[in-house]
Formats: sequence, structure tokens, C-alpha cells
Amino acid sequence: MYKRNRLLLLVVFLICTGWKIIAQDYYPGSQTHYQMIYEKSSEKYGVTSLLLNGVYFDDPYIGARGHPYLGKDIFRKGTIVFRNKIYSNVLMKYDIDEQRIILNHNHPETRLVTILPNVFIESFKIGDDVFKNASFNGGEKQYYEVVFEGDFTACYFHWKKPRTTSLHLDNKISYIFGNERNKNYLLVGDDFSLFRNNRTFLRLLPESLRNDVKTFIKSKDYNIKRISERELVEVCEYIEKRLNDLAYE
Repeated sequence: MYKRNRLLLLVVFLICTGWKIIAQDYYPGSQTHYQMIYEKSSEKYGVTSLLLNGVYFDDPYIGARGHPYLGKDIFRKGTIVFRNKIYSNVLMKYDIDEQRIILNHNHPETRLVTILPNVFIESFKIGDDVFKNASFNGGEKQYYEVVFEGDFTACYFHWKKPRTTSLHLDNKISYIFGNERNKNYLLVGDDFSLFRNNRTFLRLLPESLRNDVKTFIKSKDYNIKRISERELVEVCEYIEKRLNDLAYE
């Protein structure tokens, strides 16, 4: 067992080292070296080597009240698009406090949990929720839950959790997490803006469409401030249809 663990650590080290060399693109013959390690490690350990690229996760939340993850504090199967390649049945958590993806490689020899670098993540899906790593209005890239995407408009959620430091754990610094919260954004054409209620939502629409959408929302008895995701999708679908009609008038 000791020798096997040493071999595992050596393979992981070589994988990470090989990836670092490839990323820097200066080591002669590194692609061949990396490919050999990739094939051998995948064959023996069943680990997707490319997803080992990242930082080992040393859990800073032990003893915290609450947790920083979206949904439950468990690893869930999902799909991730990493460096233009799709990986399915990946065990992951979405840390919405630090805005990062935590992977559990489910390794047969040792506990292997890593933080995947955001810069190479294009999108991911956990359960029925799809997220994209995107930048709008020239801002930094962030993770957004895709609520609706059409040709003329789109709607996204951005999730966070409030965190405070605490000495509740034997006078050691720990954390207390509040409930998850989302900010709502509407994209119309190239205009990407935050909305909170009916008034701020309607203000983001073309002026010629506002009264029409206002009437639709009122007929459904929807309140944008407390609207469900399903109802919001229905409103966005109506806006998309009306914008499509205007485009071809």
C-alpha cells in the first residue's frame, strides 16, 4: 500500500508538472511526455488527467456555521466544459462565496479534491442548472446561471452568499454563512443590466415594448421582485417573441 501511494503521488506530480510545462510551451518534447503520462494514469487510476490541473483543496470551512456552496454541501454529478472539451459525470461543488469550482476526483487510492482554474472553464451544469463563465459590459468574467437565452434577449442570475468571520470555534477564526442570494440581470441586444422589480425590469426594454410587456406581466399577476424562475422564463419568452416580431415588421 505504501508503495502504491508513493506511485500515485509521483503520477499526480508528473501530471501537474507535465501540464505546467505544456502551458508554458517551452519544454522540448513536452507534448509527448504529457500524452504518455495522460494515457498511463487514466488507464491505471481512471482519473481525467486534464482536470487535475488546479490547486489542491485544503478545506478552510471546517467548523463553519453554514457553508459557501450553492444548494447542499455535497458533491453532485455534473458536466463541465474545460478548455473546449466536455467532461460528464464530474463530482463538483460550486463555491459561490469564492466563485470557484471544487472537484472530487473520487480517487481509489487517496482523497483528491482540487480547485479548477476559472480561466479555463467555459461553462458547467449541476443538476438542471446551467452556468456560463462570461463577461458583460467590459467587466471581469463571472459565473452566471443561464435562466433564458434567445436571439434578442437573455436573463441570468449571479449567486453569492454573505460571510462573516467568527470566533465561535474555540476562539479560532471561522466563518458564518448566510442564505444564498442572487442578483438578476437582463441582456437586451448589447445592454446588460441589473433589475430588482417591475419598474427596473421594464426600464431595460425598448420604449416601444414597455407597455406591451407591462400588460402581459399584469395579466399574469407576476411581481418581478418575487417571481419564480419558471415565471421569469415565461416573461422572457414573451419578450423574445415580441422583439422577433418587431425585427421582421
